[in-house]
Amino acid sequence: MFHLYQDMVIRNAYLITGDYYAAEDVCQETFIRLHARLEHIPDENVRSWLLHTSKHLALDHQRNEKRRCEHLKYGNWEEEMEEWAAPGSFDLSELLEKREERQVQKETLMLLKEQRPLWYETLLMSGMEGMRNGAIGLELGITASLVSKWKERAGCWLRKRYEEDYLDEE
Repeated sequence: MFHLYQDMVIRNAYLITGDYYAAEDVCQETFIRLHARLEHIPDENVRSWLLHTSKHLALDHQRNEKRRCEHLKYGNWEEEMEEWAAPGSFDLSELLEKREERQVQKETLMLLKEQRPLWYETLLMSGMEGMRNGAIGLELGITASLVSKWKERAGCWLRKRYEEDYLDEE
């Protein structure tokens, strides 16, 4: 059963957490809970139970992650970073610049998810799960050529939007 629903559960959790490793953890916890309750869940309800449970576990993970990161928001993490850095090992300003750039990339990707959810889903299946266009097409009920076109358009959209956002901030 795990192999049948594993990708679906990971994708469901990833859409909420935005973190593949957290999505894997949620998937593992979901199947542990399924195993404990399997005799009480009718076979026709397993899929919906997995989606429901993984959604709530992912939301719990998000809340817990937010609480864990709250101290960073109010702490002096920049000073801590300077203390940890050995002289000449790396430039703190470069690290902060890369962090800001990753934030812009993440925001751009989330905007794609919001404005073009099917393009986002297509990129996610292709990039994160390594699915081929034909398999993605079967999953979404479209042709492989349309999957290819969506990936191409999503890539162009992301590049354009990222350049606009990144150049605006400079």
